Amino acid sequence: MASNARICTALYTSGMIYKEQLKDVENAIESFEVLNTRFDECDFTAEAHYQLYRIYLEKEAGGWVDLMGGSGSKTYADIILERWPDSEFARLVRDPNILQADEVRRKEEEAAYKEVYQLFRSYAYYPVITACDHVLLEEPRNHFRPKYHILKAMAIGGTRDLAGFRAALGEVKAQWPGTDEANAAEVLLASLDGGATDGAPKGIAPPPLFKRSDGEHYYMVVIPNEGNDVTTIKTTLSDFNAAYFGAVTLEVTSSLMGTDQHVVLVTPLADKTQAIEYHSLFTGNPDMLAGINDMGYPSFAISPENYALLYKSRDIAGYETFFQEKYLDGQ
Repeated sequence: MASNARICTALYTSGMIYKEQLKDVENAIESFEVLNTRFDECDFTAEAHYQLYRIYLEKEAGGWVDLMGGSGSKTYADIILERWPDSEFARLVRDPNILQADEVRRKEEEAAYKEVYQLFRSYAYYPVITACDHVLLEEPRNHFRPKYHILKAMAIGGTRDLAGFRAALGEVKAQWPGTDEANAAEVLLASLDGGATDGAPKGIAPPPLFKRSDGEHYYMVVIPNEGNDVTTIKTTLSDFNAAYFGAVTLEVTSSLMGTDQHVVLVTPLADKTQAIEYHSLFTGNPDMLAGINDMGYPSFAISPENYALLYKSRDIAGYETFFQEKYLDGQ
């Protein structure tokens, strides 16, 4: 059952990546249709049918005609209305005006989320927690509720409240199973649960073995395996590098760290100054890097020496604290 759930999630995620990020409609259709054919019912079956309905609706608006039968928007609309008549998807199918209004609302919600996210990047942790609580308590239909939940958890972590951070991450896992946000929370919990030294929880203070360097650096992003296409992420980062560091030859590579996460590395950054510049541009670009830098995944600049130590110790939370204090706060 767990394996089927993972496959279902992977098919749905790949379909959404093709549809939203790569604008590859035909591959999106194939992913959603394989999901619907392979699984009579899973967490994403209804939404996969709805995504196919939306795709074909847009194709028909552009002049496409369902000559073969069985593939047009009406086909998927009828299935949704028959199988899930009381669902949100059926409501959207019945009233196209709601769909348009929902899209407007989504864009407004996205703009509001980006403002709160930028507050987080400015270390305004308590205002972020307040803003996230408002959405979670008062806006049950907000499209960005999972993102607000993981952002609240990260803001709590920023206040150095380890117990609150752990509890908030647990809530994200419990309330949003199968999502990217739940996967990110699991990775962060795993780093917190990596053990302790002399009775002190890991991640509270910078590990003494890490040392600040002014020389060459890498840029490192830790990505959960489940629910992510590492190849797509690497391609997106390569496009980002070309846009912002076109005069520099940067390579994007990936490797496993444990069994449940990948390390994506951008190398080489000439020195600490360029590494800090890269971090600033990476964290400040919510559009080009959507789905990467807005998921709460650990991301930071790191020297080759510290990377070797981190890869061995797996103390991601500890290095994040070190990076914050010795690189960002100490600029």
